Formats: sequence, structure tokens, C-alpha cells
Amino acid sequence: MLVFKNLSEVSNPLLVDKIFHVILYPLWILSFVGMFWAASFKYWNKPLPLISPIAKNSYNMYLVHYIYY
Repeated sequence: MLVFKNLSEVSNPLLVDKIFHVILYPLWILSFVGMFWAASFKYWNKPLPLISPIAKNSYNMYLVHYIYY
């Protein structure tokens, strides 16, 4: 509930809420972004066996396009 509470709607927010929204909430978001970034490099940065023949032939396809046009 504290994450989604808008401080502008509260007339007198508590000091804990201010600290949470100014310091802890951005750090929490950055930690999730960092975990997503690390997982993407670990799991998504690998060639798949299904796509590797396409990747090997893609350069030749681009050369054929230059000759065709």
C-alpha cells in the first residue's frame, strides 16, 4: 500500500513515508531493474539451436539483396 500511495494526496505525510518515497522506493526499483538486466544477460544472450542456421546464412542473404537491387 505504501508503494502506490501518492504523497500529494496526503495533507501531512509521516516522516517514514517521506523517507520511503525519497530513498527506499528508488533503490527498490533499481534493484529490480538490476536483477532483470542480470537475468537478461545470463539467459537471453545465448544463440538458440533453432536460430543458428538462420544467423549463419543471414550475411549471404544481405549480399544477395545488394546484387538484386
